[in-house]
Amino acid sequence: MTYGVSTLLFGFSKTAAPGLGAAVVPFLASEFPARLSTGLVLSVLVTADVIAVVYFRRSAKWQHLARLLPWTGVGVVIGFLLLGRVDDVQLARIIAAAVIAVVVVGAAREGVVARASATGREKADGNWASWWFAAALGVVAGVTTMVSNAAGPIV
Repeated sequence: MTYGVSTLLFGFSKTAAPGLGAAVVPFLASEFPARLSTGLVLSVLVTADVIAVVYFRRSAKWQHLARLLPWTGVGVVIGFLLLGRVDDVQLARIIAAAVIAVVVVGAAREGVVARASATGREKADGNWASWWFAAALGVVAGVTTMVSNAAGPIV
């Protein structure tokens, strides 16, 4: 039942409420051991991502993704190494920290977008275009996706 509800919530987060996916991660981690919950989430998200890529391929900002991809790879490697060194209790704490990080980054992004709208600028992308921000965001997304599958709102 928990897995079914979580799958439904993840699907809803892909369409109407993007931040909702981050809330499902701790829900599953509370019902299953942290490592198992990460694997369960991964199966749902891989399926959803394949569908999303097929559906949104024409409207994707490929230049942004290209800037994030190498740094995300670094984050995935860091997350992989981290998973090999922690137990379920520690991983549950890391998942909690990752979800908090996702919320903070999402709130910061919304603030930049709101300021850009208030000042009449059409795009807020310029604030996010520096190489160091792409690097930091990519590494955080990679680590977060590896340990908790909660990087969607970050990206």
